[in-house]
Amino acid sequence: MAWLNTIPKWSGVNGEIRSKAGSGQWEGYASRGYTVEFSHAATVLEAVNAPGLDALEAAWDGSYTFLLCRTRRAIPLGPRHWEVTCEFGGENSALLAPWGRRWGWASSVEPIQVDALGNVIKNPVGDRYEGLTMEWRDPVYQVSRNQSNFDQATLSWFHRSVNSDVFLSWPIGCAHITDIAGEQVPQAGSYYWRATYTIQFRRDGWQKRVLCEGPRYLDGAGLHHYFDPTTLRKGRLGATGLALTDAQPDVVQLVDQFLPRAYVPLGLS
Repeated sequence: MAWLNTIPKWSGVNGEIRSKAGSGQWEGYASRGYTVEFSHAATVLEAVNAPGLDALEAAWDGSYTFLLCRTRRAIPLGPRHWEVTCEFGGENSALLAPWGRRWGWASSVEPIQVDALGNVIKNPVGDRYEGLTMEWRDPVYQVSRNQSNFDQATLSWFHRSVNSDVFLSWPIGCAHITDIAGEQVPQAGSYYWRATYTIQFRRDGWQKRVLCEGPRYLDGAGLHHYFDPTTLRKGRLGATGLALTDAQPDVVQLVDQFLPRAYVPLGLS
């Protein structure tokens, strides 16, 4: 008892394509049939596993490699003869899929020393408040897209960065990439990457505003302590480290937290 022959049937060839509206993608479906002959009364499982049929996950041909054989179906024609249909399906390219875009808000509580105008926050007699915090609400833009590859060096390059170019109409230093994630998705014997980028925006930038102060100051004779060095008291300083008089305004330093990186080449707009 044995398999004898597998013969292609021209009448068993079918196909169709369906457009995915507005995406540039289309789905394809196709099938081809075979007559399988045995020397004995074969079972359905023998029929769908007969030699000469399209292998599961095999491509339709070299031009339509995304159409993969997903199913083999068998119908008996007699005790020793079966009609087997191999069904194929797939999409032409996941890279043509529309991007996902989303705007929202992010909230955080952060320490502050200055008000919205950049002035140090003090009590009525001029002493600075300690431990003040404020809730920030920043707009967040998230975009997801399919990519042919996902370079891990991108994660390192944009880690702790701000935009060094005008990005989505936001000035330099106002956009901060908070996350880049990539998920590998199998397709047609290969794979693509679903990458998601999250960017947070802050109107007055991402530099920290810190009051220029310290326990020591400079003058023409060198470095001196404001007060008894065993104390933790601090005095106000100018931008060059000189002690400020009561009549001079506070100096607020702008401290860079993040490295400048060009965001426009990422193509996320």
